Amino acid sequence: GVLRARGFPVAARAASAPRSPRERLSGRLRRRVVPAYRAPPATAEGSDGTLLYFGYGANIAKSALRQRGVSPSASAVARAPGYELVFAHRGGYATIDPDPSSTGEGCWGVVHRISRTELAVIRKWETGYETKELEVEVARDSLRDVGETSDASELKRLSEETPSRVRALAFVSKPSARLRTAVVPFDAYAKKIARGAKEVGLPEKTVAALEALADSAVSRAKRGPEHFDVPSFPERLAWKVKETLGERVRDEHD
Repeated sequence: GVLRARGFPVAARAASAPRSPRERLSGRLRRRVVPAYRAPPATAEGSDGTLLYFGYGANIAKSALRQRGVSPSASAVARAPGYELVFAHRGGYATIDPDPSSTGEGCWGVVHRISRTELAVIRKWETGYETKELEVEVARDSLRDVGETSDASELKRLSEETPSRVRALAFVSKPSARLRTAVVPFDAYAKKIARGAKEVGLPEKTVAALEALADSAVSRAKRGPEHFDVPSFPERLAWKVKETLGERVRDEHD
């Protein structure tokens, strides 16, 4: 059979004959050496009905989410390998794209555990975005207790039992809200992102790059037409047809 521990499947132990003291000691040593979880959970949803949400851009810090009615029960710095942060959403806002560069370190952000109701709240303000499930790497030493005081033993347990890779939901731009080319964000938005990155403890290199971006950003009132230049519906339809035909050709050759 299959049992479930904190939302992750583990094989049930079959009944067997009593083991010798040496066998029991060997088993204990193996359990200490082998990680509790080797693969990411199959989905972003936990057994308790909560969800893992990967926040990037302005949705990194808990404080920013709480101001908008979302209070994560747990948060941890994380990285989405194979993705990069780009400002290519209508208005000059952020989204994430697959990173064609094999040398990229991925997109840094924070994984938040939230309820389905809170996900619906986020969805309301993320105009022009759709959810995408992806695999992210959690920085275990960044786990935060949800209370005002920290319980060292509880944080240690969370760090040891949390998978280093998890599935999480992220919001990405819909084709209808996707700019033709990436732009420089406006200053108030860029500064909010930089403050959040510093608050949660993202890598210094990432924080420095975001702060430099904020210094070179334009004011919201001075955004140009490039900040709103999204493809027309006929163009998006033509791209979709081309993409579908390309997939069929690849399938025929496989």
